Amino acid sequence: MRGNFIMNPSPDFVKRKRTGKHPARQDHVCTQARSVAQFPVLRYSPVMKYLIAYSSQTGNTRALAERMRTVLPAEDCLFFGECTSVPAAAVRDAEIVFAGFWVYRGSCDPVSAEFLQALRKKTVALFGTAGFGGSEVYFQRILTAVGQLVHKSCTLEKPFVCMGKIAPDVLQRYQAELKRDPENERVLRLIENYKAAKTHPDQQDFQALAAWVEAALVNHSA
Repeated sequence: MRGNFIMNPSPDFVKRKRTGKHPARQDHVCTQARSVAQFPVLRYSPVMKYLIAYSSQTGNTRALAERMRTVLPAEDCLFFGECTSVPAAAVRDAEIVFAGFWVYRGSCDPVSAEFLQALRKKTVALFGTAGFGGSEVYFQRILTAVGQLVHKSCTLEKPFVCMGKIAPDVLQRYQAELKRDPENERVLRLIENYKAAKTHPDQQDFQALAAWVEAALVNHSA
C-alpha cells in the first residue's frame, strides 16, 4: 500500500492551456507566523502569486496545507486558510490555487466542492487526505471525481493525496461492532486500516508533498 499518490491525469482530465493573464497583487494576507521549515523554501521564476485554501475535518488536510506554507515563499502568498473565507480579490489575482479537501463519499467534502465549483480560468492544484489507504486505483477514482467538479475553463495540475488519521470515535464504533460480532472480517479490516492511518500524514507524506508542490510550480511556469 502506498502512503501517497500523485496522479497522472488523462488528457480528458486536464485542460492544458490557460487563457488570459491575471495581474499580480502587491499586498497579501498571509501574515500568520511560519513554522521552521524542514525543507528548503522553493524559489521559482517568474514570481508567481498563489493561495492555499483548504477544508479539514480532523486536521489532516490542514497539516498538509501548513507544511506547504513552509516551503513556499511567504511574500507571494495572497491567502492561507479555510476555503470558506477566501477573499474574492485573492482568488482573482492568484496565478495558482492550491485547494485542499478531505475525502467524503468517494469525492471531496461539500465545503471544498462549493469552493472548487466557483473557480473560473484558474490553475488549480488539488491536494487531499483519505482515511482509507486503499490502492492507487482507489486514489485515482477519488481524484478524478474531485477534478470533475472544477470548471472546464480551469487548468488542473497533477493532484496529490495521502492517507490521514481517522477520528477516535470511529474506532469506538468499530470496536462496538466487533464486540457484537468478534469474527466480522469487514470490521477487522476497518480496524487494521484505522491503525495504518494513525500516523498519517507522516514525514514521507510531507516529503512527497514538497516534491509535488515544486513540480506544480515548475509545470505552471514552463
